[in-house]
Amino acid sequence: CVKLIKNVNLDKDSPYHLRIQIIKFLHQFQGKRSFALVKIKFLLFKNEKFCNSKIYLVKEPCPINSPYGAVVAFNKALGYIFSDVDNWLLTQVCHDKPGLKN
Repeated sequence: CVKLIKNVNLDKDSPYHLRIQIIKFLHQFQGKRSFALVKIKFLLFKNEKFCNSKIYLVKEPCPINSPYGAVVAFNKALGYIFSDVDNWLLTQVCHDKPGLKN
């Protein structure tokens, strides 16, 4: 289990920053199958004050039970997560600024 915290500034002039916690990043075996298990928490702050958070848990089957299969599954799982995070961030920022549309 890996736990990593990373702060990301959305823009140098933006009041927002994103904190990312990688809670789980595992290649898990169950019987004859294996899975990439990814759990990540995103926390959004505005002017150093907490605004909102979202936790993702994705269990993606590996196409083959090997390190290469795990990499393929991790890439797919992270693709799902980051695609949705983009939409979530736009929703949060646009909600804060009513004149913006996502």
